[in-house]
Amino acid sequence: RELLAVADVLTPNETEIAALLALHSSERIDPAAVAGTDDEQLHHLCRTLLPRSTVVVTLGAAGAFVSHREDKCRGDEHAFYRVPAEDAQVVDTTGAGDAFNGALAASVARGGEGGFIAHVRFASLYAARSTEQPGAAEAMPRLPRQPEV
Repeated sequence: RELLAVADVLTPNETEIAALLALHSSERIDPAAVAGTDDEQLHHLCRTLLPRSTVVVTLGAAGAFVSHREDKCRGDEHAFYRVPAEDAQVVDTTGAGDAFNGALAASVARGGEGGFIAHVRFASLYAARSTEQPGAAEAMPRLPRQPEV
């Protein structure tokens, strides 16, 4: 609970959010039902789990669900929304969650325009591309080097 309290952004998948809710609240949800859950209900569950910060639930082929605290939307128009998954020629999903998390962190650190949704879209695209080759680390896309500032 102490680690959740200091989290700025939490990125559980469907299984992880169900387990975290069961462990840290009275709320229960079947992991298989997370992607199909109504947006307002899923937002409520995210706020129950992490009331002060942002939760991004990764939903595999169903994309991602973003839930912000109502007064801390990180440049987004809405406190909660879905981001569709990017199209991919999927070969192997090993490492896709790690790809999403790393790309999200890198994009947030880099900053830029477009609100938090732009970072989630970048992470979704990066994760999708990571599934198009077999393996984990070897399948990660390579980004062009940024010029030194």
